[in-house]
Amino acid sequence: MLRCSDFASGRLQAFEEVLEDTVAAKARRAGELTLLAARKLPLSAKLHATVVGLDNARKYGRLGLAGVLLREDLLRMLITLKTVGGDAVKRRPIHELTGALYYLMARRRQERGCNPEHEATAHAGLPAASPSDLADASEWAPLALRVAYEATLVDMQRHARLHGYSLLFAELQGTHSRGAHLPAFSFLACARRKRVVLAVRGTQDLSDVLTDSYAHGRPFCGGWAHAGMASTARWLDKELSPCLLFLAHGCGFEAVLVGHSLGAGVAALLAALLRPRLPRLRCYGFATPSVASGERLLSSLSGVCVSVVLRNDAIPRATLPSVSRLLDELAAFNDWKNELQTDWQGVVSRARTLWAPHMRGAPAADVGRGGGGRISPRRHGGGGGGRGG
Repeated sequence: MLRCSDFASGRLQAFEEVLEDTVAAKARRAGELTLLAARKLPLSAKLHATVVGLDNARKYGRLGLAGVLLREDLLRMLITLKTVGGDAVKRRPIHELTGALYYLMARRRQERGCNPEHEATAHAGLPAASPSDLADASEWAPLALRVAYEATLVDMQRHARLHGYSLLFAELQGTHSRGAHLPAFSFLACARRKRVVLAVRGTQDLSDVLTDSYAHGRPFCGGWAHAGMASTARWLDKELSPCLLFLAHGCGFEAVLVGHSLGAGVAALLAALLRPRLPRLRCYGFATPSVASGERLLSSLSGVCVSVVLRNDAIPRATLPSVSRLLDELAAFNDWKNELQTDWQGVVSRARTLWAPHMRGAPAADVGRGGGGRISPRRHGGGGGGRGG
């Protein structure tokens, strides 16, 4: 509250960073830089998988080892699926579930590639975003997707200033203690725009994964909500609503809640808690998960929350029916083992030739067209198996 009053009176002090180059700090930097460099080097598949696995293990412990095949956001999805899945899914080892999801995704990508017009057709006739909607998304996307993820207060402050905002205070690390979910967030304000923005960070560390995993429903504001995110929203309401109300009612600021992924879900539920006390409230979520149900709760968010979805992002579409269908598919999908074997044979075959460039001709339908039917060989710079990730 003190920094809020300092901001309102024009006396806000900037955060300063004191650099202490201890032996532990040097070792940590060396390890992080080594992993970062190793992930970008053209290493062999096995060594690269080891590096990625070590990096994910550093972040998530044993759960991170499944990240050898999957991106980290998909690893977090797997953790949640194992939590909410039925017996057929829970009985499958994590490596089998990983393989099934990886190759099922590859099959879906193939289907989309064979029908490139499907997305345009599915959205035909829907209204386009207004210029004001695009302007709002452009203003708040950097706060939700970049500023909230900075590792230090000084970096948060610097990045926020690039977009015209001052950093009042922040919580850099989410914690999970005694059933309470305490999230990472940034509390920002802009005197020129007369806006105060609370940016809730998405899933980044093990505490956030645990919040994601509390996926059962609980009563919330006349409806039902994701238990982990509802707990986080109530904690934020208790801790930060005095600051929001001070700047909104005392200084005439508009209150805006933004977030990405987990943070967007928390922001939406927090909007339901704050709306009776903050008439001028807006909420912008990027990749907002499905976190609420019930007509009364959903109607309270109507006109307040905007959800921005990027193309085929799975997180906003992960409703109970869609997750149930996915779990059934994963439990029954066994073809991935044959496809993995095919890919592995391709890797071994390429390795025997030291990854010599492939020479391939035109499709069969083009044979005999022009030039006496001569086919000019083309280089194929592909990597190992038939299905990349």
